Amino acid sequence: MGEEALCAADFLLSATLGVVECSCLWSIPELKSQEKRVERG
Repeated sequence: MGEEALCAADFLLSATLGVVECSCLWSIPELKSQEKRVERG
């Protein structure tokens, strides 16, 4: 594997982790607000 391949793999990993992190950060408050909605019925 050349250096370009390593850079590409590193970029893909970083991009994937970034997307997962954003999804988690968005979904945690959403889950809490959904619990409140369920309690209110």
